[in-house]
Amino acid sequence: MRWTLWTTVALCALLAAYFASPLVALYQIGSAIEASDDAALERRLDLPSIRRSFNRQVVEAYRKATGKPLPLGAIQSRFALSAADPIVARLMTVNALLNLLGRGEAGDAASLTLDRAPLTSKALGSVWQLWLSADYLGTKLYIHLPPDRARAKQFRVEMRLRNWRWRITGIDLPEDLKGQLAQELVDLAEEKADRVGGNR
Repeated sequence: MRWTLWTTVALCALLAAYFASPLVALYQIGSAIEASDDAALERRLDLPSIRRSFNRQVVEAYRKATGKPLPLGAIQSRFALSAADPIVARLMTVNALLNLLGRGEAGDAASLTLDRAPLTSKALGSVWQLWLSADYLGTKLYIHLPPDRARAKQFRVEMRLRNWRWRITGIDLPEDLKGQLAQELVDLAEEKADRVGGNR
């Protein structure tokens, strides 16, 4: 009977730690952002995974904005990704990610109001709100932020447990922010086409 009790207590403690640990990590990341602590934030980011996430989203948003069909071949896919590189590269500095996560800013032509930034102390709200906004999938977690916004206006942050530490591995942007970045890409493509046409 005693072993059963201790086993139950241990399992409950492990389960509580599993559910609480990524939320604690989010609060730590939020604190690093509010303190503009580049080093602390960088330790919690998987930058190559986040870059792939941004590339995919900007390219998809561009296709929606232009109505162009999806590329069929690997070469076309690589071309589409390289076209998005100037915009994505701008987002991939730690300072730019501080602005995105703490202020909702993705550059001069792409930004949200401050109250929609995903990792401010206000946006994180209560532990209960965060838990309700989270989807746990083993060593992976998806959380929608800020939790009190409509789904289309939220960021979806992907976190993974690696080497006993939760890291941000993907950031799905709200629809309107993706649209703003896609418009930037449209404008860049038009400018490039004008330059090529002018040189003929």
